[in-house]
Amino acid sequence: MKNLHKLLFVLISILYLSGCDTSSSARPTVEKEDIHISDSRVFYNEEIEGLLVWFTSNLEEGLDVNATLYDSSDAPIATTDAVLEYFSDHETRISMPLTEEELAHLKDPDVYLELAIEVRDIGSPSKNQQFLSAVGGGTKTSVMEQYADSDDVVIVEGSTSDEFDYAMKVTADPVLIRDFELLQQAQNEAEAEAEAEAVAVVDVEEEVVEGEVLVDEPVHYSDDFNAYNAKYYQHFGNYEDLLGSNFEILAMDGFGNQNILDDLIRWTQEFDEFLDVYEDGAKPLNEVDLALYHHTLTMIDQQRTVNRNVILGLTEYDEYYLLEAANELASVVDLFLEGEDLLSRPI
Repeated sequence: MKNLHKLLFVLISILYLSGCDTSSSARPTVEKEDIHISDSRVFYNEEIEGLLVWFTSNLEEGLDVNATLYDSSDAPIATTDAVLEYFSDHETRISMPLTEEELAHLKDPDVYLELAIEVRDIGSPSKNQQFLSAVGGGTKTSVMEQYADSDDVVIVEGSTSDEFDYAMKVTADPVLIRDFELLQQAQNEAEAEAEAEAVAVVDVEEEVVEGEVLVDEPVHYSDDFNAYNAKYYQHFGNYEDLLGSNFEILAMDGFGNQNILDDLIRWTQEFDEFLDVYEDGAKPLNEVDLALYHHTLTMIDQQRTVNRNVILGLTEYDEYYLLEAANELASVVDLFLEGEDLLSRPI
């Protein structure tokens, strides 16, 4: 685990490398109306158990977009893919059903909408042409010039030099979620259900785990469980070291080293597969086993979030996801060290 803390530093340092501007030559300004989102309104809707987002825009109808809602701390709340379909006066609506986890974390009624247009993923030449000839669109060079000083529009370059390989992110002004008291009521009901389920699970775990009767007042880990976890934590640390050492190389070379990018994506995906084996592979047989078992599952869940953000950051060339990965990794480091400590002294 010697590279684990180093990985935290390297992930953050990459953000500065990715933001460096090596261009100094000025180009003529493109005379085209800027894309905008306005009149956004967000409602909680009980029928879809989520949010309805209304807004107007001058984007062309029929475009494929990815819509994401963020809270006031810039943390994503929910995201969905949609096709723009206007009702009147360029007004449209996007539905965002919320998962139990997304609902539970939504504490701030102050939100804002971001639309992402993946030009390289729109697909057919007709749709590419639709966006490129539309209001605010164009080739990568032209849109980067047009929105260089914009606070509401960000251009994300793709992985190639192709003029059509980029994404555009358009942000709306912050608004307050309407009917927020209904959302809070749904949160309270979900919390009550979760607490009832947790009590039921604890009652079952106290009686039987994997078909074995729990031992009263155990003082050490069961032999097979102890051996499995010792090996699992060793491999977990090896994966973190592997990622950490290669992020160090990436920090020196920047995003230009495609081989390192490909290796990091592949190893992170393999890490995800390794995380999936623990829940069924580790077989707790007593109360002491269960304490480490649940601790490790928490660590694994947080590492999955790290891995997801690392892959998004590397494939989308988006420093936001790498910063999120770095923030979450700090908690994983603490949980890993606590887990190793629990392994060394189970009582």
